[in-house]
Amino acid sequence: MGEHLTLQVPETLYGTYAVALDEPIPDPAALAHTEVTRRTAPPLRDLVLGMLDSPMLTLD
Repeated sequence: MGEHLTLQVPETLYGTYAVALDEPIPDPAALAHTEVTRRTAPPLRDLVLGMLDSPMLTLD
C-alpha cells in the first residue's frame, strides 16, 4: 500500500506517500481505520482512531 519510513522516536511514526490511483477508494475512512488498527499499537492507536472519529483532525 505504499512505502513506510520508521523513525527512531518513542512512538513509531510512518511516512505515507500519496500516489495517483486508477479509481477512487470506495470508503477512505474505513480503510484508514482498518490500517491504523492493523499497524499501530496502543496507546498511539487509540489516539489516532480518536482523531479519525473527530470532525476536526489535530495536527501538531
